[in-house]
Amino acid sequence: MHTTLTKLQHQYDQLDLNNLRPNIVNSKIFSTSVDLILKNQNIATTEYKSEFENLFENFPIAANKAEFELECSCKKFENYTYLQNYKDLVEYEVQSLKSLFEKSFDSILFVGSGPLPISSHLYTHYFPKAKITNLDKSFVAIKLAKLHFPELFIVRQNYFFD
Repeated sequence: MHTTLTKLQHQYDQLDLNNLRPNIVNSKIFSTSVDLILKNQNIATTEYKSEFENLFENFPIAANKAEFELECSCKKFENYTYLQNYKDLVEYEVQSLKSLFEKSFDSILFVGSGPLPISSHLYTHYFPKAKITNLDKSFVAIKLAKLHFPELFIVRQNYFFD
């Protein structure tokens, strides 16, 4: 097995899948894993591809759960650990959309918007007249999203529904 895959497997094995709440250990595991992947991006396309895919069959599920826990624990979205990442990503998405489409959007749908719908909030600045709908299957996510962004429902007439 490639040394990077061995290191990634070690990171995954350290995760307590029953407790993915934000803490120093989980943060270090995910940060180390991301660093390993970014430094070895071609590993998924080499002769180690099948080993990489097997390892990452469950890793994204754990990462998704950990992100949900992190978003649920956030008291103020302005203090969210990855806020700048969201801003950069939305800027890139908006630039891409504007280069592909000549007109603005009347409506935008976010599926799986989560408990901290930062992207949706940021999109309201770029498309102030659009009806932005956020959809998530989690009642907890919807409840927390409403607490974080009550103005989305009043000013922008956005709707979160289960």
